[in-house]
Amino acid sequence: MKHFALFFLFLLFSTITSVIAQDSFLISLRKQSIQIENRDFYVTKVIDARTEESELGVVYKGMLNNPRDAYFEKELTEELQGFFDTNLPRRKGDNALIVKVIYLTISETITAGGETATASIGLDFISNSNDTLRLVHQTYALSKHEGMDVTQKHDENIARALAKCMQKLVKSNYQKQISQGVVLSESEMNAPATDDSKFDKLPIFQVDVPQKGIYYSFNEFRSNTPSYIDNFGVERSIRKGQRWNGEERAIPYVRGKDGKPTMVRDAWGFSDGQQVYIHAQNDYFPLKKVGRRFLFDAYASTNAASPAIATGALVGGVVGGVVTVVVGGVTINNTIQTYWLNMETGQIQAVSSHPEIVGATPRSSARCIIYYRGDKAKDDKTILIRLSNQSDTLRRELKPNTMVEVEWTSLLSELSICAENENGECFSLQPDVSRPNYFQYLPAGARKNSYSITPVKEQEAVFYLKQIRYAQENAAKKEGKGQ
Repeated sequence: MKHFALFFLFLLFSTITSVIAQDSFLISLRKQSIQIENRDFYVTKVIDARTEESELGVVYKGMLNNPRDAYFEKELTEELQGFFDTNLPRRKGDNALIVKVIYLTISETITAGGETATASIGLDFISNSNDTLRLVHQTYALSKHEGMDVTQKHDENIARALAKCMQKLVKSNYQKQISQGVVLSESEMNAPATDDSKFDKLPIFQVDVPQKGIYYSFNEFRSNTPSYIDNFGVERSIRKGQRWNGEERAIPYVRGKDGKPTMVRDAWGFSDGQQVYIHAQNDYFPLKKVGRRFLFDAYASTNAASPAIATGALVGGVVGGVVTVVVGGVTINNTIQTYWLNMETGQIQAVSSHPEIVGATPRSSARCIIYYRGDKAKDDKTILIRLSNQSDTLRRELKPNTMVEVEWTSLLSELSICAENENGECFSLQPDVSRPNYFQYLPAGARKNSYSITPVKEQEAVFYLKQIRYAQENAAKKEGKGQ
C-alpha cells in the first residue's frame, strides 16, 4: 500500500509538471555564451530579489499567438549561477562578487511592422571582503530583437542584457567600492527589491538638502557627491501654462574663463543648496523627497502601455545624463504626471503604474489600435475612421491590410469610434488606459452587427496584425520582382 501511495504521488507530480510545461514557455541559458572584455571578477552567489519570483513575462506562441507565461527551466538562481559559472569562470586574482537580481522581465510586442522581443534586467553587485558586505555597483540593461517571430530569441536577449550589465560593471571602476562602498548587513543584502528600508544608509537620505552642485550621474546623487561644485549658477524663469501654476523653471550654467555662462543641458541633475532638480524630457524638474521616495512632476507620456522613463547616458559606468524615454516612439504631452525615482536602479517610472506610491495619479491616455481586415475586403477602398467624444474629434485614414495607432487623451467621457460616411453605428466605450485597446474594421457585407468598427480581444487582434504584416511583406516582394 505504501509503494502504491508513493507511485500515485509520483504520477500526480508528473502529471502536474506536464500540464504546467504545456501551458508555459520555458527558457534556458545553457546554450548562450558571452565575452566580457577586461573582466576581473566571478560570481559566487545569485540572489533573487524580484517581487515576482517565478514568471518572467508573457510570450505569444503559434499562428494563433496564444499567450503563454514564460519561466526559466530551473529556478532563477540556479539558471543564472550556471550561466555565470560557464561564461565567467573563476581565475586567480579575480574578485568574488554576489549578484542580486532586482528585476528580470521579458516581453513581446506585435504591430503591423513586426515583432519585438525585449529583455529588461536590473542588478546589484555586492562584495564580501574581510567579512564585510558592500554594495559596489548597480546597473540595468535592455536588449531587443526584432523579426518575424521573436519568441525563440528570449534566451539570447537575456544573455545579451546580462553581458551589458557585466560590461558596465567593468567600466565603472567598481574595485574602489570593495573598500569604500555602502556597507550592508546580511538581511539588507537579502531584502526584496520592494523593501525601501535598505536605502536608509545612503548618504542622500542622511541630509535634508543634497550637496550644492551639479550631479553628472545617478551614483553621484545617491552618494551626495556632485562632481561640479564651483563657479556655477542657476538661470530662473516662470513656466508658462496654467497647469504649472506659476512654477519656476531652473537651468544650471557654468562660467568659463571669459566669464560667459554656458547652460548645462546634459547633467543628471543639480542642487542649488535649497532644492534638488532632476533632468528629464530635456528639462529640469524639482525632485521632492517623500519618506524613502523621490518624486517629481513632469509631462505625461502619451504611451499608456509604457509609462517608464530612465536615465539614458552612462558616466563612469553608472547611470547618468539626460532622462529619456525607454521605449522607442514614446512622446510626451502637455498634461502633468508624477514620476518616482527607483533608488535601486536609477530608473524612473510613472507613479500611476505603482499605485502603492504616495501621490498616485491616473494615466493620461489610452492606446487604441485599429486594423482593417483585408481578407474581408472586395476592393482597395480607403475608409476614414472617426474617434470622438463630447469635447474632441480625431480622424485617421485606413486602408485594407493596414493598421493605425492612436493615443486618445480625452478621457473624461466615453470614446465613440466608427467609419465615417458609412451606414453603420458608432461603438461607444470607456477605453482602458492600462493596456492597448484593439478594434477592427469590417466592410458592410462581413459584419455580424450594425457596427462598422468593433473592439477585439488581444489574442485575436495579435493574430490578425501578424497576418496583416505577412500580407504587406508578400506585396512588397511581388512589387520588387515586378521591377
